Parts: sequence; structure tokens; C-alpha cells
Amino acid sequence: MNKQPKYYQAKLRILNQINTLGLKKGDYLPSHGEFIKDADFSMICLRRALDELERDGVIARQQGKRACLVKEVCELPRRGEVLYLHIYSRVPDKSIEFERMRLLFNHHGINLNYASYGKPGPELLKVSERCLGIILSGWITREWVDFLKLLELPILVLGSNPFPDELAGVDCDWQAATGLAYRQLVERGCRNIALLNSSKNYVPAFRFYDGFKEACQTAGRKFSEEMIAWVDIRRDGNCYQVLADFLDRHPDIDGVVVENGVYNPLMTVLYEYGRADYLKIAAMTQTDFEGFSFSRQVFITFKKSIFQETAEIFLRRLEDGDYSIQHFTIEPNVYNP
Repeated sequence: MNKQPKYYQAKLRILNQINTLGLKKGDYLPSHGEFIKDADFSMICLRRALDELERDGVIARQQGKRACLVKEVCELPRRGEVLYLHIYSRVPDKSIEFERMRLLFNHHGINLNYASYGKPGPELLKVSERCLGIILSGWITREWVDFLKLLELPILVLGSNPFPDELAGVDCDWQAATGLAYRQLVERGCRNIALLNSSKNYVPAFRFYDGFKEACQTAGRKFSEEMIAWVDIRRDGNCYQVLADFLDRHPDIDGVVVENGVYNPLMTVLYEYGRADYLKIAAMTQTDFEGFSFSRQVFITFKKSIFQETAEIFLRRLEDGDYSIQHFTIEPNVYNP
């Protein structure tokens, strides 16, 4: 699947090291031995990469000395393009995190471009011709997987991945996050805890389910399907009523673990029903906390932005030429304002 020659991998490793070490004009690069350590390319490839960088005016070399950097990272020539492909079922959604990812790729000499499509088509074939690989997000279907395989490009899924046996991906560890949320509610004295989950056609929802069930059993409490509400935010126009009806059926609930997409509808329902002041909430989110009330809420976040982690992993795999089907998860933690 790797269309790039080995010397190109060597060139990426050099550029990545320049960026990682924060080298400035006049600084010396690491030795050949440091570049070649644990690398999947030969010394011949490394020398060719250095030759090209010297011709590009990025480095200068003198006999008997290590290469010297003569251009800052921001001045490095572009070394190709990566496509951030968002698949949507209704409306395109360009994340505000995309710009941060773009800057990170730029620091490594690579352009990150954005494209959003509802269905695969010939236009995407043209766009992909000049790409080194694809970061994929959104509503991934079998049709998309079969189409993307034809491109023979490295692909890394950001977020929900319904085809883990065929596509490498990066996601938050939602199962561990759910368990952590449950434990936080137990520590806060909750005895009757429910899970307000997303729809059953949303891949992470089953990780929430497994994490909740495991946490119940670990805490020595009885697990019941009745303590789980499945709420389809995308399709169910009366999701607010679904939440209200669930709370009405379970007046003894004193704590809820909340899937991130269900949080805002839940808060609306709680304030309308006057239950916001006594129901304890453990929500999983990567959003901004400004304006939230923390008196009866705890937020489970993640140790790293999924966008940043995906970008870093993609760059590393591009450098190493490793495009095996692997899955990377980001560990949760408790947000303390």
C-alpha cells in the first residue's frame, strides 16, 4: 500500500526530527546513526534523502561534519499532500480542529487538504491522485470502504470505525471512559445509576454499553437493561421526549452516565423538569467547559485531542512506512476545573 520509495521515508524522518528537536538555522542535524536507528530504510536511502535536501537548500554539508540546517521549519518545501476526508450523511461538518491539524502537517512539510462528500465519485479519484494518504472521518459505509481500497493509499480513521478489520483507526477509549464515569458517581454517593446512551447504529454506543455493564459488575451492583436509554439524536426528532419518559419511569435514579451527544438534550430536559439541581451527572466530552455548572457534574475527558493524536500517528506511520491494520486509543481522565 505504501507508494512512496524508501528514500522518501528517510526524508520524512529527517524533517520530523528537525521539527521535533526544534532545530534552528545554523543547528547541526543528528548523526547518520541516529537517523538510521530502528528505521526501515538503508544508509543509501538516507544519503539520497540528504542529497535531495541539500539540493533543495534545506541543509548544508561539509566533509567530516554533520549536516547543518539552513532553513527554518516554516520555510521547508512542501513534500506532498494528505487528504482529510469527511463523509457525511446529511450536512458537511468541517471541524474547528482541522486548522490545528493542518498546521501540524505544515510543520512537517506536508499540506493537509479538506474534502467532504456524501458519496464516492470520480471527483474524489482526481483529488486522491496527488495524495500521500487519507485521514478519514464521518459516516463510513461498506460502499466507501470498497471505493477507498481502489485508491491503494494509506488510510487512518479518526473516531468511530465500523470496519476495524479493514481500516486502521484512532479513537477515544470510550469503554474505559464509561467505567471511569460510573466510578466517579459511585464515589459521589450514587446508588441508582443509569446510562443515557446514543443510538444502536452508532459504533461507540456499544463501547459505552460494555463499559457500563462491566462497571456495574465490578462495583458489585446488579446490571439491568432497564437502566439504559438508547437515544437516536440523529434521527429521533422527539429525543427530548424519550429522555423525559425514561426519567419519569425511573424516579429513583440519582446519577447518570451520559454519552457525549446526549448531554445537551439531557440538560434541556432536566431544566424543564426541574431535576437539574439534584441529579448527578458524569458526562464524556471533548468540548469547552465554559459556562457549565460543576456542583453536581463531573466530566470525563481524554489525555490528548483525538485530532492531534491522529495527525501525529499518521505522520509517524507515513515516516515508518507502516500501514498495517492497527488501532490506537486515547486514555480518559477526570476533568478538574
